[in-house]
Amino acid sequence: MLARFGMPHVRARKVRVTINDKLHGFYTLLEAPDQDYVFNRNFPDFDPKRYALYKIKSFALDCGAYTPQEIAAAEARLDETATPPYAFERGDHKPEVEELGIFQLDACIAGYNQNLWKRDYSDTILAYLRHGSNCADMLLETGLIEKDLGTKDFEKAMHDFIQYDFSDEQTCNEDCANSNLPERVDVENFLKAFAFYAVTMNSDSPLVNFNNYYLAQTGAEANGGKGGWKIVPYDFNLAEVLYCHDQVCNDRLVHWSIARPTCMSFETNGVAGPLLADPTFHAQYLEYVREFTETIYGNASFVEELEELAAAQDSYVRADYWSFFGSQYDFELTPESGSWDTGLENFPLLPTMKARTADVRAQLAAIENGSFPRGPFVGSLGDNEPWEPCADWRMEEANRTACPESCRYDGCHMEGWTVPSYCDEGTGKCYHGDYDEKCRPVMDNDTYVGMDEGSFCRNSAGIPTKAMECPPVGAVSSSTGASSAVTEKATQLALSAVFVGVLAMFA
Repeated sequence: MLARFGMPHVRARKVRVTINDKLHGFYTLLEAPDQDYVFNRNFPDFDPKRYALYKIKSFALDCGAYTPQEIAAAEARLDETATPPYAFERGDHKPEVEELGIFQLDACIAGYNQNLWKRDYSDTILAYLRHGSNCADMLLETGLIEKDLGTKDFEKAMHDFIQYDFSDEQTCNEDCANSNLPERVDVENFLKAFAFYAVTMNSDSPLVNFNNYYLAQTGAEANGGKGGWKIVPYDFNLAEVLYCHDQVCNDRLVHWSIARPTCMSFETNGVAGPLLADPTFHAQYLEYVREFTETIYGNASFVEELEELAAAQDSYVRADYWSFFGSQYDFELTPESGSWDTGLENFPLLPTMKARTADVRAQLAAIENGSFPRGPFVGSLGDNEPWEPCADWRMEEANRTACPESCRYDGCHMEGWTVPSYCDEGTGKCYHGDYDEKCRPVMDNDTYVGMDEGSFCRNSAGIPTKAMECPPVGAVSSSTGASSAVTEKATQLALSAVFVGVLAMFA
């Protein structure tokens, strides 16, 4: 899709992997973006004497957004001699994930996440302090933003880009008017990338959780010589997996508004917001949405190619135990648009593509004839509410969740907390949670001596977190954010999956 859209891309082949004649799986073999010939193909007009490709790694995403407790824990380690090497750096010092076998995959992932958060994330904060709390210095010197290809000509440009437009400290104000990002990037490339992510509903991306991309400079000046950073999209293994609000968004995924493709307001997204909050750029982005949908995503001959591929690889999928022997693959072989929502929290590609294509076409028609109900710059009834997750374009009123304002109200949503806010759709209650080292030895849902009333501990993703129910709308929050006690054990247990999901998204 990216290749046909004129965007940077990597090519893929399907392969069977055998070791000593034993089948070990059916895989997608991808090119690596950080190879010279791939860069050359993606940017045939690049200047070989002046270019760069930087990888944006996961722990770069929230630099500076650390809680006081996390900072205090890192300050206590400033004089330790065991670091560096830091846990987030590659090397033999990293602990191996215990080998448990395919039938304990969840336990393997939990072990990985525990190492990731207990060690890697903590060492990231330590490195941040040792670099004078300067995100640009820390991220570049530790390799959390790393130049994988190219010359040294863009080191200062990348440093400035992080310092003034990328780090968590550079958040958007109203309409993102304080951001210089549009002057520093290749606007056409960014808007086409957003169109691709929006139509395909890939939320594990810069459009929602800021993940999975490279930044490239080709030597060719863009935007009158002021910028030129280009997105190189990468890593689509979690496409159509919700990193927004899965309890609300899963059953209306294909109706996600193309006018507001971010999880919540544009101001909450420092990568997409500075462009999409501008009416001119927003209109340009919508034209790319139309182009991508009609010429590629919804193109009949292209979809037919995918159907033929699905049929051709059927027997290999059935033999692959990592796909659980193709237990869900029948959805791909009978790709009717009505079967996109399987009820199993997985979205088969072909049915979802067909349902999304029909829905995007309906959205574009409504925008064209002036009947699009709600959305930035195109809503006949106004904009979406800032707190509204994965806005459903069909709704004339804000998409209500079971919780007031989707738990984004003052006193509940705590910016910088480990779990800033979360709505338990089953109970209609709002919760939030923050890092608390005292919770590390405490079992999930239990408390420690002296803990604030109404609080309980969560450790499921390896991050010791003090969780609590939010105060009601309009109530004055205490310094800890604690309010009424969570008295029902069943409610606490129901939150287990919630906190695991919210914390795991940062991995």
